Amino acid sequence: MEQGISQEDRGIMGGESKIIAIDTEWAKGKPWCLSLSDTPGSSLVVMAGDEYPLKMVKGICARSDVLTLLHNALYDLPVLAQMGIHPYKIADSMIMAYLLQTEPQGLKQLAYRHLGMEMNSYPEMVGPATRKKVIEYLQVASCLEWPKPPLVLEYRKGVPHVRQPQPIGKRINRILSDVQKSDDTDPYARWRQLGDTDEVERVLGVLHEADLSDIPYESAVRYAARDADATLRIYNVLWPRIVEMGLEDTFWRDMRAVPMVVDMMANGMPVDVREFEKLSGYFQQRMDLIQRKIQILVGKHLDDQVVNPASHDQMGELIYDKLMLHEKGGRHKSRKGAVKKSTANEILKRYVHLNPVIQDIIDWREYAKLKGTYSDAIPKLASLDGRIRTTLRITRTATGRLSSSKPNLMAQPTRSEEGRKVRDCYVCQPGRVFVSVDYSQVEMRVAANDSKDERMLNIFWRGEDIHAKTASAMFGLPEDSLDEMRHRYPAKRVGFGILYLITAEGLQRELAVATGDPQWTVDKCKHMIEAWFDIYPGVAAYMKSVGEYAKRYGYVRDMWGRIRFIPGIRSTNSWVRMEAERQAGNAPIQMGAQGVIKEAMGRLVPVYREINKEIGYCQPLIQIHDDIVWEMEEWMVPIVQPRIKQVMEGVAPADFIIPLKVDAKVGSKWGSLEKWK
Repeated sequence: MEQGISQEDRGIMGGESKIIAIDTEWAKGKPWCLSLSDTPGSSLVVMAGDEYPLKMVKGICARSDVLTLLHNALYDLPVLAQMGIHPYKIADSMIMAYLLQTEPQGLKQLAYRHLGMEMNSYPEMVGPATRKKVIEYLQVASCLEWPKPPLVLEYRKGVPHVRQPQPIGKRINRILSDVQKSDDTDPYARWRQLGDTDEVERVLGVLHEADLSDIPYESAVRYAARDADATLRIYNVLWPRIVEMGLEDTFWRDMRAVPMVVDMMANGMPVDVREFEKLSGYFQQRMDLIQRKIQILVGKHLDDQVVNPASHDQMGELIYDKLMLHEKGGRHKSRKGAVKKSTANEILKRYVHLNPVIQDIIDWREYAKLKGTYSDAIPKLASLDGRIRTTLRITRTATGRLSSSKPNLMAQPTRSEEGRKVRDCYVCQPGRVFVSVDYSQVEMRVAANDSKDERMLNIFWRGEDIHAKTASAMFGLPEDSLDEMRHRYPAKRVGFGILYLITAEGLQRELAVATGDPQWTVDKCKHMIEAWFDIYPGVAAYMKSVGEYAKRYGYVRDMWGRIRFIPGIRSTNSWVRMEAERQAGNAPIQMGAQGVIKEAMGRLVPVYREINKEIGYCQPLIQIHDDIVWEMEEWMVPIVQPRIKQVMEGVAPADFIIPLKVDAKVGSKWGSLEKWK
């Protein structure tokens, strides 16, 4: 292991190597170093300030004949970019482990399992320094005077109580006392748990954990160097298995999508914080009105206590002990063996037709969720540039979908009119617009292609409305007599539900909520699922054949080559086996649809980067399900949207016999996009 690079260095620096492994470290809010290895057992560490060595690394990584190995490229690529390093071709050993499905994704766990390398974790390295740093910070804080916290109004079983929170200084002293008593006390975790530390951090600065720059230099360098070495060695273990299982194409498809995912995280979603604040006020007004209405309706049943719709105990007492609604219909337990009488929404929806207060309780809770989860929380996460940046992952789901967290931008509400108001707080700056480019019924098209169901194939070849055709056959009505909510929508939900492993119980809950009709029963939904398979028998036969394949080989494979292991397919437990059979039948369709999206993302990277250079601002913001959301200058839409559409509709493999169709919507607010003509 060496720090820096001299002219005598051979291997990578001499141009002999075609594969190098690189890892990066971050400290004090900026890149701290990188380590690289081209020979197992050795590694070089280059500090972020060493301009000449970094320039050499930049030149090496930019070569078309060099493959740069990373472990968690979504983290390392932005750090390398800040160092001016942009690898020409990358491979991610974390994605290799993810695709194999039988391996841990953490580098240190992989290194221990396959190489016998015992590597310290990052918390183990910086933990002692963090502890010392936090104790010193708290000791200073304990010597200062802090204002008395304001009184807090609380409700206990519907009765208001005023509570005086404990002063911050007293709680700081308790942490210091516990630290003296036990080495097991984590002062940093305790500090974060306090919650209301803003006043202290405004005076003393934000308390951060220690990083590599806070520990002895030699220890930090050795820690950094081992990661690059381990990455190279793990690649040599995992790549032959990727090849053996026929996952090369799948791996490179995922890798080609990585640059767009990195750009999405860097770009973020533009938000209007003031609109969020107004929306919070509106949600609170609605909650207050509904709460007063509930108070008038049922307060007498609770001895005129203050009604708190958020209290499951109080609502349980009201619904079951006072109104006795469970005796008039439905059941009161959320699952078999439950002890408490449930007030979960899925249970309350069965009582909506028995008493109007139930809908009020549901509505109040919905507003409370919209306010607490979205309109109150999202603005706090906005950066100084007015954008929300999420963490995206491509190694979390079994079907290849992306996932989003901190915050989950993929879970912003869409179904209800009130929920869509949250999306309307995501607003482009003047002169720019959102462009949503969405695959039309891509899962259905993959199902038709894979199953070769004649009826479904003909519908797509003719460009007809598959949901209207399904509803017409399911309900025995001509298409011009179909009602959207009574016929077409239920048929649509059945079709998509089947592709996403829906049960009759799950379908019943969805239809009862979406249509507002409590008469949807589990038996009725079960018959609808059976009717759907009768209409498209080729799909049923295909799913059965895929299940047989899974029983034989233990996994299924989609049209792109991605595999999913189905361990429960050979279980002696009939319920486990039935669930595994459903997964086996649906997985190739879901994975195949995501393969379409991933292929499109990879092909679009050079397209939008060229547009940014030659035309104007055009950036991807988020990929959700079958949709890629873009932000671009408004005048560019007629020029750029057709190019994106053309790429997305042309990504199907050569043997895909169904045309792909893409729809576009445009608008300055995410929740109010309009179809592009």
